[in-house]
Amino acid sequence: MNLITIENPKEDETKPIINGIIEYGLSQVQNKLPRSWAFHAKDENIIVGGAIGRDHFSQFYLDHIWVREEFRSKGLGSHIHEQILDCASSCGCRRIQLNTLNKRAVDFYTKLGYSTLAIIEEYVDGFDLYYMAKEI
Repeated sequence: MNLITIENPKEDETKPIINGIIEYGLSQVQNKLPRSWAFHAKDENIIVGGAIGRDHFSQFYLDHIWVREEFRSKGLGSHIHEQILDCASSCGCRRIQLNTLNKRAVDFYTKLGYSTLAIIEEYVDGFDLYYMAKEI
């Protein structure tokens, strides 16, 4: 058996490992895949904000939420979040979970009713990782 290290691997060099992890993980959850969701906020057909997430069993995982700089602090992020809540609820989710390194985002999520469940200090140089959740 050979063990090699590859710097900057190509997709075909990482895909067998990722597929193995996915295959094993799915075997543990009766092959139920998460559903992915995208939420777009458009101004004259230009995306100025949005979110990406997924639901799996009774959880909704909010992976990303973003609002273009000139549209921030005007309620758009909260409006996008309302759509996420509606979607998560209609999927039967009982909780929304997320992580962030952005302290400003922590303040935003706290105002939306999220609780900080854990903080990993200095997750990366100069940034703490916040794990947050909101029961719905």
